[in-house]
Amino acid sequence: MKRIAQKIAIEQQDLKMVNPLIDAQIYQRFCASDAVAAQASRADDDKVAQEINRVLAKGMELNRSLTALERDYDVSRAGMHLSERAERRVVDEALELTNQPPLIPTEQAGVYELPSLNPGWRPISDALRPLLDPSHIRPITFDESIAKANPDVAYMHLGSTLMDKAARTLRSNLYGQESKLHRVTAVVVSGLEYTCAAAVARLVLVGRSGLRVHEEMFVTGIRFGAQNMAEEKALELLDDTLDAERPLRLADRAILKHLETAWDEHHGWMKQRLEDAVMRRAEIRQQAVETSLHKREEDDKQRVHGIFSQFRANLQTSLQRLKEEEAREQEQLTLWTDEAQRQRLHDIANMTERLGALDEEERKEIELVDLRYRDIRPYVSIAALVFAVNEHDAQQWRKQ
Repeated sequence: MKRIAQKIAIEQQDLKMVNPLIDAQIYQRFCASDAVAAQASRADDDKVAQEINRVLAKGMELNRSLTALERDYDVSRAGMHLSERAERRVVDEALELTNQPPLIPTEQAGVYELPSLNPGWRPISDALRPLLDPSHIRPITFDESIAKANPDVAYMHLGSTLMDKAARTLRSNLYGQESKLHRVTAVVVSGLEYTCAAAVARLVLVGRSGLRVHEEMFVTGIRFGAQNMAEEKALELLDDTLDAERPLRLADRAILKHLETAWDEHHGWMKQRLEDAVMRRAEIRQQAVETSLHKREEDDKQRVHGIFSQFRANLQTSLQRLKEEEAREQEQLTLWTDEAQRQRLHDIANMTERLGALDEEERKEIELVDLRYRDIRPYVSIAALVFAVNEHDAQQWRKQ
């Protein structure tokens, strides 16, 4: 029973819910009285077996989908720079911006304990308290392999409470009026072939309904003080240079002064080049996601059809059951009070009316999906400007 309770606690903590079938059966088997449990078990064995088979079949289908997703998992993480160090930086910056103490390293590399946080961060600590021992706050890690090897260590994936809070903190500081973040910086990078000016830009796609259907951040850059590089080469260079795994150090005042002068030369010619590069890249990114948006639109429509189909089937089954009961138990129904009989007729009328209205409601829901993905408009904004300076240019500018 302890092992069962532990598994339920873990499932509730990870998924915020437990399969109601499993939960009910465990309660019935272990918590109800022996006589009641035995009687319920005999009465419901066939029904439970059918339900379990249905759940297992869906589980097999889900496993196939998860296997397909896992094949692209590592590639997606690399493309989005979701490394342990990058995620740790997000949390570190968010804690510093909100005047919180940093994470506390433990004796095990890659494992940290939460410091004492203010009430705004209190839900983070609460989410790490096991249901079986609420006084204990689990340590955390940003390394998935550590969490798999040690179940007591909580993995801070993107959907975790901590990562979600940290990301929202950075977003609000990035676009807020009184931000502690600097949106322009310069870094010296060893091994960099060319000095570049890079824009960290945000692309948001909005449909006719006004709902956001896609959002992403991307980096676009130009070679400093020269003609544009080949676009793919520039992107590959900047993608590698500005990765969290690379050692970066802030440029000193002499380099900043040179960059400031060059940026303002020729009536902002470099600024215009960079803005043009951003818009070109945004157009390419929009075209790249159009296929996935079409797929999402079809999936959304299929989901609507599925929901209404299930709702329709449930209503039809309920109406059929009521009619069968009425035909089978006519004499018993005459013993009902007038109020109870009126209520029964009222319920049947409502269910019949609801069933008749489902087609129109389904049509309207499909129209809303259509609007969401029609006349998509892009909105592009530059969130930050980063000058990536190579060692040679840094030395030259210091001498000047």
